[in-house]
Amino acid sequence: MANLRYPIGMQSFAKIREGGYLYVDKTGYIHDLVSNGTCYFLSRPRRFGKSLLISTIEEFFKGNRRLFEGLAISRQPYDWDAYPVLHIDLAGCSPDSLDRFVEYFNNFLTRWEKEYGITTDSDKSVGIRFKDIILCAHEQTGKPVVILVDEYDKPLLETVDNPELQERIRRELRMFYSNLKSLDGHIRFAMLTGVTKLGHLSIFSDLNNLQDISLSMQYNGICGITKEELHEYFDEGIRKFSKNVDKTPEEIYEKLRENYDGYHFTPKGGEDVYNPFSLLNCMSEEWFGNYWFRTGTPSFLIKMIRVEGLPLPELASYEIGLSSLSDVSFQLTDIIPVLYQSGYLTIKGYDERFDIATLGFPNKEVENGFFNQLMPLNSGNR
Repeated sequence: MANLRYPIGMQSFAKIREGGYLYVDKTGYIHDLVSNGTCYFLSRPRRFGKSLLISTIEEFFKGNRRLFEGLAISRQPYDWDAYPVLHIDLAGCSPDSLDRFVEYFNNFLTRWEKEYGITTDSDKSVGIRFKDIILCAHEQTGKPVVILVDEYDKPLLETVDNPELQERIRRELRMFYSNLKSLDGHIRFAMLTGVTKLGHLSIFSDLNNLQDISLSMQYNGICGITKEELHEYFDEGIRKFSKNVDKTPEEIYEKLRENYDGYHFTPKGGEDVYNPFSLLNCMSEEWFGNYWFRTGTPSFLIKMIRVEGLPLPELASYEIGLSSLSDVSFQLTDIIPVLYQSGYLTIKGYDERFDIATLGFPNKEVENGFFNQLMPLNSGNR
């Protein structure tokens, strides 16, 4: 590859593939997902590739085989039939009222209603309208639908300081997501992603067919970049990088490891993962900057730090029950699980006997950014 093109911030699989940008092949994971289950949930930090993963799954289920030529999934047996895909991106949903929340959802619902010839009835709840769309899409196409929800938790995180509004939105979302269970026979595949796993039983009601793969060893590397992938896809770029800054490739690899590696999303085995956003920026600029922190701290975390404070002495080696990492309350009253799910802390060790995980900073970028940018927010009440 004479001129490497790094897809910094790109979330469209089609744009990356058609534009000749570097793509780290994650399609083997997708084949495993679609072959072994139906309904999944995945929590990962911001800027970690969740939206690109959802975009890749969307193109796969639309049957756009040409985009997957040469990738792992193209070598697997599959009919490449096209399915109706309902893709909802809630990243831009920052409601200040229930009407604003419904208005945001209307952008998706009315488009699908028009596509499938359904008369829009704004008096119906978003959950009922979504149900009608699923049934109609299956009936008209003869194919069960694919449902993809990116950043499912955004409207709830944006209303943490407004419990009344958050509760009203929660009720709407609960009815919306209940379709994933009640209409299971009409759904080929479903996946929800987010930063946090908020009150699992409260949001998803009795959705016991939702498989949470956030702590799964099998899917530890589904987002981010592993050491093996770093060497496979970035070796040429690292040699160029090392030459331009008068360092050896080994020195560049070590600096990348110190600054951007160290994320670990499973307690049992599995290798560490590099932050893809920081890694791509570093390779493009050939400079070891704090790229992830430049994108800003989530507003909900800023509110928590100012109210709850930080247990500073313990952060470098914090012990916590493993179950606490995978379920956070709506009120966000315990900051440690939120820091883990947001990517500021990661799993460093695990005591299977007591089911205790040890957390710590994943790398220098996060540790330095934490103390330089988040520390000033600390209320000092701990």
